[in-house]
Amino acid sequence: MPALDPLTASRRIPGSATPSRRRVLALAGLAVGAPLLLAACDFTPDRSGDPTATTLTTLADQARGDAATATALIATAPDQAAALKLVADQRTAHAKAITDELSRYLEQPAPTPRPAAPAATPTLAALLDRLNTAAKAAGDAAVAASGYRASLLGAVSAATSTHAQVVLA
Repeated sequence: MPALDPLTASRRIPGSATPSRRRVLALAGLAVGAPLLLAACDFTPDRSGDPTATTLTTLADQARGDAATATALIATAPDQAAALKLVADQRTAHAKAITDELSRYLEQPAPTPRPAAPAATPTLAALLDRLNTAAKAAGDAAVAASGYRASLLGAVSAATSTHAQVVLA
């Protein structure tokens, strides 16, 4: 039986299952570095300036503005307070639903919305004009869209038309 040489006994024998120190360090480096490299990559396309994102942003801003105008009118038209509160609450819900759809479309949180400001001197006639304009814009966007987005925008258009032609008439 050959004697074991202390120098060769500690070396890795080809074909053995024991990994070398070099291989272990290389794998550890990959395990740490790969997630950092992947995190630096952005796989979501930037859709923030495309027509769909612009339309959804505009519709959400219109809904917030309509809600602010309806809320401001409650003090000046107490006989219409219940109807104006309903419009304000539902237009706020429309803004949230459209913003949620925008976030889904962008595959990231939607940009922070601009604060909604009511008209300088809000009147019921101005609110009705705003609601009719918003209903038409949402309806046009619904026709151009498909799937869930089309049904969402169609529902917003129908509700906004109802606000203008029934609730506040």
